[in-house]
Amino acid sequence: PLVDGIVDFFNDTEINIFGPDKISSQLEGSKIFTKKICEKYNIPTAKFGIFENTNDSISFLDKTQFPLVVKADGLASGKGVYICENKDDASLAIKEVFDGKFGLAKNILIEEFLVGEEMSYFIISDGKEIQSFETAQDHKRVLEGDKGANTGGMGAYSPSRLLNQSLEEKILNKIMSYTHLDSYDAPITESVKKNYDLILNAIGEDSSREGLLKTPERAAKAMQFLTQGYDQDPQAILRGAMFKEDYDDMVIIKDIELYSMCEHHMLPFFGKAHIAYIPNGHIVGLSKIPRIVDVFARRLQVQERLTHDILECINTTLSPKGVAVVIEASHMCMMMRGVQKQNSVTTTSGFRGLFEKTATRNEFMKLISSSLS
Repeated sequence: PLVDGIVDFFNDTEINIFGPDKISSQLEGSKIFTKKICEKYNIPTAKFGIFENTNDSISFLDKTQFPLVVKADGLASGKGVYICENKDDASLAIKEVFDGKFGLAKNILIEEFLVGEEMSYFIISDGKEIQSFETAQDHKRVLEGDKGANTGGMGAYSPSRLLNQSLEEKILNKIMSYTHLDSYDAPITESVKKNYDLILNAIGEDSSREGLLKTPERAAKAMQFLTQGYDQDPQAILRGAMFKEDYDDMVIIKDIELYSMCEHHMLPFFGKAHIAYIPNGHIVGLSKIPRIVDVFARRLQVQERLTHDILECINTTLSPKGVAVVIEASHMCMMMRGVQKQNSVTTTSGFRGLFEKTATRNEFMKLISSSLS
């Protein structure tokens, strides 16, 4: 139903429904569609070829290496995949697919065989925010050692033992946090683009010359990226990864990179944030702290308010025994213009709860200043 567009149908009739629309569902409904998306956006994936008939597919087998993987395009109940050790196995798989074993497959995918374990990391997204869920891992072959028939992943378990903190942070901060950012609001882009065109001409440039032809559009998209925090809910991000835990000692995440825009001159300021909290019955996923830094930093800001926003968000959402935030940043409005002081660094801080006590605050300051490695 998802691939056939049930979400689109419900939306057209103004009935609430949760799920991907028809186009998005193609990521699961068509292996070839997904491969083309990966290819277009430089997403790492196994090397592949797409074939429309039996003869071309089998001819290709003489030009490739084994083992390889043959996949039927379209929905196949998780079973339209063959791991082929030789040409005979691959030829049989190709013939079965085109003979209709998994429905009317118009195309097949032949791709290189990658060795290793596979883990699925589940999220939901509205195009702006993401919410992570649990991991899962399956073993598709029925016998030990990847032998036997394909079960369609019935031997699945959750959570996966492959996930660790470092990998999860990479998934959330380097993969998922940027995936949706190539999508821009077309009316906003067009409006801001026109204004940048006017600005370029007003300062004496020629917006029609080759080097500037696409600059207004690029700048309009860049501004949406740099101010995306207005459309994100930092409290929802924290609430999405809160866990009951009796731990009540200090938790510190330091040296969090941040990039923001000064609201006075719309020039960047950048630096590091150091954040600590003392749990009060709940902890939060470590990756969520850097994420809320990004949410507040991706707005027009002053460093003082940025510090306060982060502090109050954590304090209000987690209700911890204490919160501490220190930000160190360099401001381009002081370096490129004005006083032009190249080596100045601005430090702001905020404390709540137990961190208002001198001893606790001093411990925090000492820890963020020292190297423990």
